[in-house]
Amino acid sequence: MTLPYRIMLFLAGTASVGWLFWTGYNISIQTERGPLIAAIWHHVGFGVILTPFLLAYLWVRLSHVLSTQNEWISKLSFGFLSACILFLIISGPIVVWTYGADLKVFDWFVFPNPIGKSPVTHDLLESTHIVVANMTPYVLILDVILLLQKRAFSRLPRRR
Repeated sequence: MTLPYRIMLFLAGTASVGWLFWTGYNISIQTERGPLIAAIWHHVGFGVILTPFLLAYLWVRLSHVLSTQNEWISKLSFGFLSACILFLIISGPIVVWTYGADLKVFDWFVFPNPIGKSPVTHDLLESTHIVVANMTPYVLILDVILLLQKRAFSRLPRRR
């Protein structure tokens, strides 16, 4: 894959994480039931739509991590970021389904509920989803800093 496409997918994935964090944050600041429900479905809809960009981001970063001699800290931060994003991608729909609802994407299409209502599982998974979602932007920032640091310092002349 050429560099412009890698950069484009990298930026799309980074923007996707940022947007989903923002829409998730908007859920937490709602005080009335109507806006809260709207914010939740807004977040769910974008989560489904942006999942391919998040997976493309992970694929681009994985190919970079595997193709270069990165330090262990870069590999560790990417591994942690990948785990966070994959957990959120998997747990997001399950949180909706264990609530007992179908997964509606902006009233465009629906993924039917294959699980059924499970309040205990819903509460546990929703809490974990929120904790991991709140960590993910910071892990992403660390990963981007390490990536940029590696690029910047790899161009400096080496001392012998």
